[in-house]
Amino acid sequence: MFRNFRREVITGAALIIGSIIVFGVVFYFFSRSLNTIAREIAADRLLIANNAVVLGNLAELKRDDQKSARYEKAMNKLLVPKDQLIDFDGWLEGLARVRQVAMNFSFSGSEVAPQENFPGYISFSLDIAGTLDALTAFLKDIELQSTRFLVNLDTFDVTRSDVGYRIITNGKVFFK
Repeated sequence: MFRNFRREVITGAALIIGSIIVFGVVFYFFSRSLNTIAREIAADRLLIANNAVVLGNLAELKRDDQKSARYEKAMNKLLVPKDQLIDFDGWLEGLARVRQVAMNFSFSGSEVAPQENFPGYISFSLDIAGTLDALTAFLKDIELQSTRFLVNLDTFDVTRSDVGYRIITNGKVFFK
């Protein structure tokens, strides 16, 4: 009887220890599998979030595409062909007469040819004299309210003279 009891205790203990080992091995592989699945889920969520951002940007670009088409048409109206820049001096003289501004104009430097997505331009210098109000109105007409030429004024040198003010400025007129 004592032998049977010892054998049963050893067999029971072996079963319990074996069960614990089997449970441990199964738990180890199950937790590794679960960690792998959790990482995959996190990566998929990150991919979904990135795709949502990209789709939002695409929707915004499509919405802005219609606006940009209008601006592109307006820019093309302002970007004259290079051979029409010969009229630029006459246009400036007409504005100067209207604003009662004395003006000396000359193209300076060489032209920069248009690129695929960028317009070409020619630099110019402008020497104007008159009252401060007339000069500021003339400069606004040139740079901000022109319906024919796209002009950017870069530098200004303002001095006071006998009849008012004198401004020497450099700028660029753009063409296609």
